[in-house]
Amino acid sequence: MLEEPRLQPAGERGGPVYTVFTGRSLIDMVRKPPRTAKEFAEVNGTGAVKLKDFWEPPLAATADTSPDGG
Repeated sequence: MLEEPRLQPAGERGGPVYTVFTGRSLIDMVRKPPRTAKEFAEVNGTGAVKLKDFWEPPLAATADTSPDGG
């Protein structure tokens, strides 16, 4: 689910996917799916640059998930 949003930005920057979001960040997004930019800013390892550059794809990916994982 959340692997996809980090593939394109990593490829565009010519770096590994963990430079976009670490595994720990992905786990945090799954446990507490961000629904707004403010909630995304609270994800582990997300600073101002990631908020500015990368918040939309993970929000789209988590928008279709329910709190019970369905």
